[in-house]
Amino acid sequence: MFEVPVLVLPLICILAVLLSVAILIELRTDRIPNWLNVAGVFSGLVLMIFDHQWALHLTGFVVGFAIGIFLLGKGYASAGFSKLLIAIGTVTGPVIPLISLIVGCLLMILGYYYSKLRKRCENTFDVPEELEHPDQELENQRNRRGLIKGSLFLSFTTILGLLILFQPWK
Repeated sequence: MFEVPVLVLPLICILAVLLSVAILIELRTDRIPNWLNVAGVFSGLVLMIFDHQWALHLTGFVVGFAIGIFLLGKGYASAGFSKLLIAIGTVTGPVIPLISLIVGCLLMILGYYYSKLRKRCENTFDVPEELEHPDQELENQRNRRGLIKGSLFLSFTTILGLLILFQPWK
């Protein structure tokens, strides 16, 4: 992946710091700040200078941008998720954003079939309104927001992508 093998450790450190800070901030504020994404893109550009693989990093930027805009336009992801995907693409190249897209599609397909199976097995007994818990509507809204934060998902897919690329078991 990298022409200069000594840059693999800085790459992993940059990704670890970028994703760890994104997870911490997103868990506290439900947002991924722009300064973090700009720092990630800048780190990718600095790696590009030392690695001399301009095409790899710029292709990662373009692929991350295209996937991020597609997911943002369809309403599947937030703007912070899309920008973090661009930053990760700039640092690593196009493989990690593509793995994120593939894993995301697989999870959406699994979620679709899980919801179909759940509806089939669901009890059809309706609870009268006077017996419903008052905070149940709020709990239902929380469950509809999603199961995983964007930064956690990108961390999972980045680790998966790095394992596929570097194959440490060999």
